[in-house]
Amino acid sequence: QRLWPYYRQALDNAGIEYQCAVTEYRGHAFEIAKSAVEFDVAVAVGGDGTINEVLDGVVQSGNTRLGMGVLYAGTSPDFCQFHNIPVKPQQAIANLIDGQRKQVDVVSVAYRDENGDSVNAHLGCSSNIGLGASVARISNRVRKYVGDMPGTALALITTILKNRRYDL
Repeated sequence: QRLWPYYRQALDNAGIEYQCAVTEYRGHAFEIAKSAVEFDVAVAVGGDGTINEVLDGVVQSGNTRLGMGVLYAGTSPDFCQFHNIPVKPQQAIANLIDGQRKQVDVVSVAYRDENGDSVNAHLGCSSNIGLGASVARISNRVRKYVGDMPGTALALITTILKNRRYDL
């Protein structure tokens, strides 16, 4: 939310028509992107979680013309680093406004959710399971208070001390 006024002003100054939707819950960015059938581009403004939800929604929208944009505003830019997408606001918004495009690889994952239902999802950089998922979950909660590296280190130590076994 801190970067959105800057991005909004840049889009307005460039005369770009857009609609803004604020996510309210986990999975909401996926739903918004999946239903964006009348748009040319669905833009993720957020971190890796939001970016991957938008990517999944774009893929599952069935609209082969729908592109995806990224305006990074998170804590640890794995997706952007993996795909060499700028994270600095000035360069990111300039790339979006200029319509710069690149193809990225997408991973399709089929799994069963906690209810046993079959789910298909897509992601664009990395996925954590087991120990890695625990570290990611904890670090996502604490990094905003202590920073990226200390938050990740704290999450790793906490996860190891839990000594939980993961069966996958």
